[in-house]
Amino acid sequence: MEDKLILLVEDNPHIMAINDAALHMRGYRILQAETAHKCRELLCFHAVDLIVLDILLPDGDGVALCREIKQEYDVPILFLTAMGENEDIVKGLTAGGDDYLTKPYDLEVFMARVEARLRAAHPKERAVRLVHRRDRSEPDAEGICGAAVSGAAPEPQRQRAGAVRGGLAAADGSRPACRAHDDLTA
Repeated sequence: MEDKLILLVEDNPHIMAINDAALHMRGYRILQAETAHKCRELLCFHAVDLIVLDILLPDGDGVALCREIKQEYDVPILFLTAMGENEDIVKGLTAGGDDYLTKPYDLEVFMARVEARLRAAHPKERAVRLVHRRDRSEPDAEGICGAAVSGAAPEPQRQRAGAVRGGLAAADGSRPACRAHDDLTA
């Protein structure tokens, strides 16, 4: 996948290293957070395309963090956690999680779910790529709906991927106040 940024929120360094290496091998860019606080901080400064989130974090509950993220950001969340009871899965998905995978897990299943979440989050980008493959034309070909297509992802779609509801990816480049950043400087 070209230039997708994934945030891994995991306190186990072994699992973090394995997932980071596997995702890098597939061409993804990775951010790492070992705590809920670090996750919030990174989200203030980076528009991520996907979050892989553990529930058992040293400084908080991943389900509560998911709710918080979904209130401010339009980004898919894949839970990757040891919490495998039906009640836990339902709790994670109803909190706003887009998918749920329990540990231990198969790395290929993990990769397939990451790719599925990214496809679902970026359907317009996928449609543009499919049109380019079909007609092999250069930029300015027509898209599925007859709109002009360029080689770059459409701006509204890129903005959607990690945009804060309220303006992190504002057109003028301004940033809203960030709670995590405010906490760090206070």
